[in-house]
Amino acid sequence: TKTLNLIESQMELVEKADSLILKESERLLKNYYPTIDQKNLSDYQVKTLANRTVKEDRVIQPEEVEKILEHSNQQELYHEVSKVVKRPYDSYSVYEEKNKLLNQTVVSIVEKYQVDFKDAKTVENLPDTVYTTLKNSIKEQERNKIAMKVIQNYYDDKISRIFPSLELDDQDIPTKELFSKAIDYYGDQLTVDNLIHLKERPLIKFTLEEQHIAVAYFTDYGKAGNLNNDESIDVSSLTMSEELKTILIDRPDLHDLLLNECIETGVLTVEQADTLKEQKTSEFSFSQQKSMPSSQLLNYLFRPQQLDQILASLDYEEREKLRALEKELKKKKPKRSFKGPKR
Repeated sequence: TKTLNLIESQMELVEKADSLILKESERLLKNYYPTIDQKNLSDYQVKTLANRTVKEDRVIQPEEVEKILEHSNQQELYHEVSKVVKRPYDSYSVYEEKNKLLNQTVVSIVEKYQVDFKDAKTVENLPDTVYTTLKNSIKEQERNKIAMKVIQNYYDDKISRIFPSLELDDQDIPTKELFSKAIDYYGDQLTVDNLIHLKERPLIKFTLEEQHIAVAYFTDYGKAGNLNNDESIDVSSLTMSEELKTILIDRPDLHDLLLNECIETGVLTVEQADTLKEQKTSEFSFSQQKSMPSSQLLNYLFRPQQLDQILASLDYEEREKLRALEKELKKKKPKRSFKGPKR
């Protein structure tokens, strides 16, 4: 149909433009950041760092580079999905559910009005409101399908970069989503030692005080409006780290993991966590994942078979990092003047 052809042609133009930008960005990073291994960066991270360098007309300092790459890693999926559907990122399962509902609408209209897409007259003769509903439903379905493809590719790319030896072919999408969330949530805590000792030493990201802040925020969500409101339950009087604030405000897809951690430490029971989920508003997104202690989730993800695969690559990566560090310590950079971003 015309609508689907238009979407496809627009996507092709976007892909061509992105390809050109990526090539220039890779060239810039190679020239000004020769020690960065671009193989470990996503295309979005490469473009973000290049754009920041050009915008500020200087070579970014190493500690700033690390923060830029980490932040862009966190925002990548939001950016890519919003290009397609023009709304904040939802879980893959949410898009899947939306598509089922949209499909029910399409099927209902087709059956009720005996629509035959091969016969244009059966579509043209629909009442205006019905035609509009049908057209918008099909258009939204196609956009959701593209978004779901973007999300799947994102999961595969992220997991492969962090755990290159993990076999993904036998992993279903919900499991890939959990791996991706765990990578974003725990970050540098997913070390060889921590993964090996998960059962005896569960990973805990936030302090008990921070967990209580999170629970207060979830409980009071919608009434307080923001974290600084004086009426908010204990929130305004407690110190909040930027990391916690980022997850609470910018990463609703990670709220499940935060609640799981609260269950692990005894700040919440499973029943209390489930109640908080049931009280969610339209702006407050939890996945369909069942509440559980964080150790239960992580022990499922990093069970023996997966852990054996992951450890092989992590051991290799640790060795490579040490070698790179040794080279950096031995390397003496001569001062040179050249035209380009200011150092």
